[in-house]
Amino acid sequence: FFIFISQNKNVFLMKKIYTLIPVLFFAVLVKAQPFTQLWKKVPGSAGFTTWAANDNSQNSIDFNATTNHLLVAKRGSHIKVVDPTNGDSLSALVLPSTLDTYRFAKVRVTSDGVIYAISMQVTANGSCWIWRWANETATPTLCATFTVTERCGDSFGLSGSGNNTILYASGAGLTSGTINIYVLNTVNSLNYFVDSKINIPTSGSVTQWANRVVEPVINSLTSDLWILCGGGPARRITVGSKDVNNVRVGTVAFDMSTTTVSNLGGYGGMRYISNGVNPNMYLSFGGGNNPTVGTKMKTINVKDEVNITTYGIDSLGDISTYVSNANGTGDVAYKYNTDGTYT
Repeated sequence: FFIFISQNKNVFLMKKIYTLIPVLFFAVLVKAQPFTQLWKKVPGSAGFTTWAANDNSQNSIDFNATTNHLLVAKRGSHIKVVDPTNGDSLSALVLPSTLDTYRFAKVRVTSDGVIYAISMQVTANGSCWIWRWANETATPTLCATFTVTERCGDSFGLSGSGNNTILYASGAGLTSGTINIYVLNTVNSLNYFVDSKINIPTSGSVTQWANRVVEPVINSLTSDLWILCGGGPARRITVGSKDVNNVRVGTVAFDMSTTTVSNLGGYGGMRYISNGVNPNMYLSFGGGNNPTVGTKMKTINVKDEVNITTYGIDSLGDISTYVSNANGTGDVAYKYNTDGTYT
């Protein structure tokens, strides 16, 4: 999803690109009016001829502010560079020499244009890989490989840039009772190591609380995190100090299921949107594994968590394009501009 939010007195404008699997959409909203499509890409469109009609592996998108390009990742295959003005494919990132099966599960870009993509580990024990591109034409390097004790890589987030970049990885897991979020730090922005694991005790029928999204609020190893489970609500967790085993405890500080906007189950993508000055601003949801949320996007204001406001559920208006999305995939991306707008 590509989102543009502009606010001038009482005028509210939002534009966005939908990566509804397997379709890309661009739409606009003015003063809470229904969205209208500006463009969309479906399998077979120019630049997307390799996308299968019923393929849910196009599960990640991000915006590169240094080039004004969109990056669209197809898990296990490629990362395309896309023109946000018309949706056309411009090029693709250079592939790494070692092609693991679940590469490019999620792609993320720092504010200075460095690109990271995580390779998902789908077994109970193994290693996750993270690839790094210095820019859109660079040869990728393996910047991190780390051992996990559960399925990991479905969720991938970052904060900061340069030597202050922090990476986050989590996933569906294969055990109940607890989940882990792996926090990776760096001293040179070239190589990353696991600084700590955030352990979150879970409860109820849905225990995979971070199996879709991990979004840091600020650039800090102890930043609050917004997490999303594809089968449940969004949550904000606080993060404690490390113990002797480099484990931090994550505590649920806010659970969206307790609010009047709790109908967010099924969404497969979420992005925390803030300029860093006024934290807890927006959450935007999109993508999913059913015809309801799979063809809609929802944006809410969470600056005041006691009184959350919503901009409604925005329909694409063409539910007939929805196909089964068993992975429950979806994604959202944005850029903050110096004039106070969001792209």
